[in-house]
Amino acid sequence: MQARSGAPFNLQVTGDLANLRGSAPGNAPNNYLRPNLIADPFKAGPVPANPDRACQKTISQGGKAAEAVRTIASWFNPCAPGIPSGSFGNLGRNVFRGKSVFNTDLSLFKSFPIREHWQLQFRMETFNVFNIQNWDTPAAGNLTLNTNATTLANNVGRITGLAAGTNPRQIQFGLRLMF
Repeated sequence: MQARSGAPFNLQVTGDLANLRGSAPGNAPNNYLRPNLIADPFKAGPVPANPDRACQKTISQGGKAAEAVRTIASWFNPCAPGIPSGSFGNLGRNVFRGKSVFNTDLSLFKSFPIREHWQLQFRMETFNVFNIQNWDTPAAGNLTLNTNATTLANNVGRITGLAAGTNPRQIQFGLRLMF
């Protein structure tokens, strides 16, 4: 059995909003910019403090604010982070976690003696016995806020696939001759 907490992920801001002009280590300022956290990311509903007009309405009303959080459609409220202007954001690194992962495998063996030192073993192995879908982190890793029009990208907070290495239930049978 395997049980683990969700994988951490980051929100990042594109563009040189902190006016680094390539002076950051590795000449890649995008890797160091974080958004500002302006509301509780795990509280659904409109975020009046966000300057994006689409954040004043929920998704069903034609906006971008989440109607529910910790779901596949919106793991967190995408309107909670805001875009900093002329500074680094206040959101830390790896502060968000994806869904937890649970997996159970089962093996059954039965050995039958054939001769004095020979045995035939029947094996049944089942992987992901309970057929649990383990979802990946939102947008499969780092997310990006679009700064061109100071609006959020449409995929922020959505889970789009299964976690790496997770498969649907698999059953295999085998015979093993030991001599």
